[in-house]
Amino acid sequence: MEFLSPLLLFPLFILGLVLTGWLLLRRVGALLGEKQADQSLLLMQEQIGQLRVQFGQVLDHSRLQGDLSRLRDDFGLPGKHLGHAQSIYQYAERRLEQFGQKLTSADADPKELFEPRSIERKTG
Repeated sequence: MEFLSPLLLFPLFILGLVLTGWLLLRRVGALLGEKQADQSLLLMQEQIGQLRVQFGQVLDHSRLQGDLSRLRDDFGLPGKHLGHAQSIYQYAERRLEQFGQKLTSADADPKELFEPRSIERKTG
């Protein structure tokens, strides 16, 4: 060890310290990078959770729209039936009125009582 003088040991010691510091800094940097990656991952998971909630709300809204559409259809069908029933009622009422006029006609011909007149039937 005589060939290693104290002047040579000091720079080797400094070089060893610098090398050790550099390795420690690299490891700390890697750990910080992992921490940032973990934080980014947590942030992405949070954003995914928010998107899931929003997507659920959109699905609920579209389901409600479908329910509303079916309800409108359900209300439209009875309205259609009521419209048809009203037109048939009006047609029958006109026929009854004409028949009553035939019966009350004092000078009506008996043949005329049973002849069908052309009555336009209104549908739809």
